[in-house]
Amino acid sequence: MFNHCPNFRSLAFAVRLSPHRARDGKSFNGTTFATSPVVNGKAQPFTLTTNLDVAKGVWARRIGLPAGSDLQAGDYRLLAVAVDGAGNRAQATGTFTVPSNMTAKTPATSTIALSTAKASVATNSVQLRFLGALDAESAGDAVHYTVTVNGMVVMVESAGYDATNRSVTLGLPDGSLHVGDKVLVKWSGLLDARQQTLMGQTSLMAGK
Repeated sequence: MFNHCPNFRSLAFAVRLSPHRARDGKSFNGTTFATSPVVNGKAQPFTLTTNLDVAKGVWARRIGLPAGSDLQAGDYRLLAVAVDGAGNRAQATGTFTVPSNMTAKTPATSTIALSTAKASVATNSVQLRFLGALDAESAGDAVHYTVTVNGMVVMVESAGYDATNRSVTLGLPDGSLHVGDKVLVKWSGLLDARQQTLMGQTSLMAGK
């Protein structure tokens, strides 16, 4: 939605999404559509967090979205609100319609497992090698990964997929890793080459 607004992308400190269902006015809380809570006599719609994909320069959310029985036929409105470091706000809205003849499909679960994982202090990166081929676009999208170091969440600045050795390299901010750090990596919403979904996690120690 913000691909054509480079200044908006660079100044935003956080972007939150709020999907609304037109037929009953309910908003999506990350699990299902529900009646928005009322604060000081005014309805406050539920909002969803997004992650900044530094490599692509966009804010995105790929998981925890309406699907299956929650995505019923009808009209929907999507509100996006961006806030910069000074607290200034900007918003954009969009609408979409789910046709009555559309059948929601849940992707099958992939059987591909993780082979090895390595966290490198020298390159401030984490490499995940899988036992099967992944979908290149999905695997190269940083929004699918979460990294914590010694219990603290660290931003994943970039993700790159190498189809030759079926590995993903996650780029972290400079100084994020030190030798001996405890690193936890989680992935969700990933697709393999057969468009089946992967979800998992691994723990490791950072090395040189």
